[in-house]
Amino acid sequence: MNVQNVGGYQTGIDYLPAAGKNIFERENVNFNVEEATAEKVNEGAIKTAEQKTQDLKDAYAVMTSGVNSTRTTNDNKTVQRRLTQLGFYSGSVDGNLYTDASKKALKNFQRVYGLAQTGQISNMVQDKLKAAISCYRTTASKSDLGTITSMVSGHPDFKETEVRDYFAKTWAFFRVGMGLSVHQASGVLGNIMAESGCIPDNAKDTDTNKKLHDKDYKYNVSDGRGYGLIQWTIQKRKQLLKDTSSQMGLPVNDINAQFACFRKETERDDMTKSAWKTLKEHDMIDTSTGIFLSKIENPKVQNFDERYSKAKIIYSVMK
Repeated sequence: MNVQNVGGYQTGIDYLPAAGKNIFERENVNFNVEEATAEKVNEGAIKTAEQKTQDLKDAYAVMTSGVNSTRTTNDNKTVQRRLTQLGFYSGSVDGNLYTDASKKALKNFQRVYGLAQTGQISNMVQDKLKAAISCYRTTASKSDLGTITSMVSGHPDFKETEVRDYFAKTWAFFRVGMGLSVHQASGVLGNIMAESGCIPDNAKDTDTNKKLHDKDYKYNVSDGRGYGLIQWTIQKRKQLLKDTSSQMGLPVNDINAQFACFRKETERDDMTKSAWKTLKEHDMIDTSTGIFLSKIENPKVQNFDERYSKAKIIYSVMK
């Protein structure tokens, strides 16, 4: 739970300004008890982390009550369709955003795209969702996207439409969710295409298995085998993916669970956080490719030339 000063007020229930209708989402407050401990907040100045978290949630609910009162059923159906296309929702498109499935989808979208995890729709959530779906659709419909998807067409289980969909979701996440430029995102995606082909259930190839999908692989945090979009390999990183997916109520092979895991790494893991900050400070394809390769993925084989080549192809299509 982040406790910050906003406009002269501390963002706890005891310090809320009267006009703070959207203060939590404006300041990207994350209702996470662990963060309060990690930030070593002075326990004498505020309530316990658990009490403060509940107070924040209650205050937010009061301040945003009626926020959807002017929304129509068709508006809500549009939200559900967008969440479905981005892989967050698989329920009925009925316009009811208060079902468990809809609230879970909204909360997971908020987690992946860096918003306060309320499970409710708001102008900020709607704007971010609109930007994400626009980026996804524009990418997925590119006539020359086959130049990118063909990078992994040699695998026996390659399906162009599937790789197109996963690439578009990944591009939308890094551009809209993580705020990368086209140059930076191209460098990152060059690495991901080289590692996993943007396939979330891809496990590191063996001598007898060189498929894109590894549906029979039994996820093991300590087996040293790379897995997922970014080929998480070491125990600490694979455990984080397992924990994150569990918290979201999703399997480890879900692409949005993997996006959320990567976001968490950039926020909490010291080495990844520092490398990500440096990557975002340099708007160049080669620099982004190299930082992601050597500082974030850090595989045994540092095949920069291959990844940079893919990154330049991606840029030529996506610019």
